[in-house]
Amino acid sequence: MKTRNLFRRWKRRYLRLLRKQWMVLHQSRREGKPKQVHELRVTLRRLRLMVGLSAPLLDETAVDDYRRWSRVISTATSRLRDYDVTLEWLKDRNGAEEIVELPQVRRDRLWRIQSSRLTPPTSKVRSRLSRIKAGRKAGAQLRRRFLKRFDRLHRQVFEGIPRFFELSLEDRHAFRRTLRRLRYLRELALSRKKQAADGFLKNLIRLQVALGEYRNLVVAEQIITLLKRSETSRRLGEALQKQRVAWEEQIDRGLKALSDLHQREENR
Repeated sequence: MKTRNLFRRWKRRYLRLLRKQWMVLHQSRREGKPKQVHELRVTLRRLRLMVGLSAPLLDETAVDDYRRWSRVISTATSRLRDYDVTLEWLKDRNGAEEIVELPQVRRDRLWRIQSSRLTPPTSKVRSRLSRIKAGRKAGAQLRRRFLKRFDRLHRQVFEGIPRFFELSLEDRHAFRRTLRRLRYLRELALSRKKQAADGFLKNLIRLQVALGEYRNLVVAEQIITLLKRSETSRRLGEALQKQRVAWEEQIDRGLKALSDLHQREENR
């Protein structure tokens, strides 16, 4: 991985994400559609990683302000996303009409409350975030920070694989976040063309998807459990638990595939 290529790739994707962020933020504040909120949250996560990785190349005050602002937006949209994944799961369930109205009403009310918080940082912060230090030294700094962070996340993931099913639900979620950051860094290390052929990245994505689906079921079960108890909610809870077991099997296969790939790489 050449320093110049990494710097150019990071800069191009970083500036593109900055532009996209302001667009999806505006859409989420104006309309609040589930897809928009999800896209906003994904963009924020990717940008936080990009900003943290390149902090010495950016304005220090702007970086601190951005991190605080980004966390506020993520917190404001977190529960919205929980309701969205629950409503998505309920959408095609037989008999769910009996209980779907209440989470929808709560979701709509929550969006009206939180939408006022979906405002961009000051124009000064936005402007400074776009100013990037250039030169050979800047590229070398970025590469050092990238390798250090990649190695740390890589170690955490493979140390966590053998004991994943011993973890609590929240610790499993933390493992998923670590895996997701490792995926983002792997993508940054590769051109778009090389990403499509990279076995390690494919396995990371496959496992991340399974972990995400599992997490969505956990969230949906928690919300449905809080609704008025009925035969319908009991039946839906049983369906959720069955799906969780199925996704746990997918996760187990994904963990083994990633571990086996890592072992083969180590033995080369």
